[in-house]
Amino acid sequence: MSNWRSLVSGLTAVLLQAMAGAGKQRQGVRASGLLCYWAESELGMSLTDLSGRLKVCVPTVSIAVQRGMKIAEHEKLDIGLLLNAKI
Repeated sequence: MSNWRSLVSGLTAVLLQAMAGAGKQRQGVRASGLLCYWAESELGMSLTDLSGRLKVCVPTVSIAVQRGMKIAEHEKLDIGLLLNAKI
């Protein structure tokens, strides 16, 4: 998960600390949405596990997953391609 956080941080130019915990800054919200979406869809992490790691409640993670999915689809971001490009 830490590699994913670093990747999302690099893609969105958001510090890792800004992705954890509550916050409403636009870039932090975008980054945490992508992180939650990819962690849930690609890593198969549960929303409960994500909520514990990010120190937010499960409904917040659920909303972030939906937001991240919309961002990834809108911007055509594919984590597999992004990871291969970083290698």
